[in-house]
This record gives sequence, structure tokens and C-alpha cells, in this order.
Amino acid sequence: YVEAQIRIAILLARQGNIDAARERLQTVNATTLDTELRLYLAEGEILTQAGRYIEAYEVYSVALREMPDNTELLYARAMTAEKLERLERAIADFRRIIELDPNNVEALNALGYTMVDKTPYIEEGMGYILQAYRMKPHDAAILDSMGWGYYRLGDHKKALQYLQRAYSKMKDPEIAAHLGEVLWVSGDHTRAQQVWTDALQETPEDKILINVIERFTR
Repeated sequence: YVEAQIRIAILLARQGNIDAARERLQTVNATTLDTELRLYLAEGEILTQAGRYIEAYEVYSVALREMPDNTELLYARAMTAEKLERLERAIADFRRIIELDPNNVEALNALGYTMVDKTPYIEEGMGYILQAYRMKPHDAAILDSMGWGYYRLGDHKKALQYLQRAYSKMKDPEIAAHLGEVLWVSGDHTRAQQVWTDALQETPEDKILINVIERFTR
């Protein structure tokens, strides 16, 4: 029954009826903590997909009052906090996940990437990314973080090695944005534009991709 209600809510959200989707989830009678968790995560995800990050953040925060050490909720709130530029909150939530689960690869990578990308603590961030890389050396998201970290440290050669590996594994617009930027800054404008053009054909609306292209080709 719960799964059916979640599916209906997702369909409503896809049709643009976000508030109706939320109402559907909120009227489900959760008899267990696990059910409650799934409902909170579904509601937060629907709001995130709609770009309603402040409301998603609030949903996760309410849920965390009931389940304060739930790593799924902590991760979801941290990712949302990062989108809202609430970096201290994001970093604190990622750190809490790692305290509870020291081998949580996603949290290690996300914490490292956040620090490398948005704080002055690039070397500390690289330490977390390296821990994730040792556990999952072929993961595209982690390879992307490694490449971006080396770029932020000024090592463009190493950055390119990791970003090219990441992009060969996953044609993701954010990886394309990173790879193109490092190629451009390294002087290879032709290849940078090729990477960006190919990625734009697949994801013409991607904000990260559009921003980086405008920054370098205006």
C-alpha cells in the first residue's frame, strides 16, 4: 500500500502537481519507522526534483528530529544544504555520517568534493576523496572528484588523467563541465569546446554546463 502511494505521488509530481503529491504522502498512515523514513525520503526527493530545496531541507530536518542518526536522511539533507550554500550544515552532516559509518564511500566522496569545490580546505578534502578512491577506484563520481581536487590544487596534468577516466565511464554533464574547464585552462580550447558541445546535445538545460561555457567562451 505504501509503495503504491509513493508511486502515485511520484506520478503526480511528474505532472507538475507537487502539492498534491505531498498531500498524498502526508495522508499515509505510517505504522513503522521504516515506512515513515520512506515517506520522508520520497517527499524530500519530489521537492528536490522540483527545485524546491528549502522545503526539501525542512522535510529532512523534521525527519531527523525523529531519526537523528539515520544516514540516508543525513546524506539527503547534506546534499540539499550544499545546493542552498549552507556549507557548514552540509559538512557537519557528512561528518556525522562518517562518524556513524566510517566506510560510507558516498559520504566520504561528497564531503571531500564539497570541501575541495567550495572551501579553502582543499588538501583536507582530498584526504576524504582519496579514502573513497581506495575503496572504489573505478567509480566515475569519485574519479571526477579526484580530477577536480587536483585541478583545485593546480595539478592540471593529473586532473586531466582522472577527469578523462571519469568521462569515459559516465557521460555526465558535470563531469563534462569539469573536463572542459581543465582542457580550456590547459590551452586545449578545441577539445574543451568539443566536450562541451557533445554534452550540451545530451543535456541542453544543465545549469553547471551552461555556466562554465559562458564563463570561458563569452
